Amino acid sequence: MVWGAVVGMGVAQVMGMIIYSRVVLGKPWMKASFPGKTYEQIALLQKESLHSELIVCLISQVALMFSIHYVIGPYLGVKTLALGFKVGLGMTLLSILVDIPHCAFSRRSIVGFLIDHFYNSIVFIVACMSFVYFG
Repeated sequence: MVWGAVVGMGVAQVMGMIIYSRVVLGKPWMKASFPGKTYEQIALLQKESLHSELIVCLISQVALMFSIHYVIGPYLGVKTLALGFKVGLGMTLLSILVDIPHCAFSRRSIVGFLIDHFYNSIVFIVACMSFVYFG
């Protein structure tokens, strides 16, 4: 059944909309990701390329969810919600450790780094737990 992947992807998208909204963490993320630009300038940039960004995000999310659902989850024997949570945290740790050198060499803002990896942790955990819960 693919319900685990579908639910995981849906929840991840909703959580992303909440986390990156201007009300929650969107303002500090935009300031960190687009230094020196006003909100209006950023909105115009995003409006001009929104379709390609959404397509890339959708393809990436589908690939991630199906990878967790059909490869990573079964390979690691994820059969309980607690184990799904732990595997999600482990995936988060790996992604952070892999990204630290990129952040350092690109002089990327630590605020943007932390916000992005906070969202990634939610995606990984939700994906692993929905894999267990929905099958």
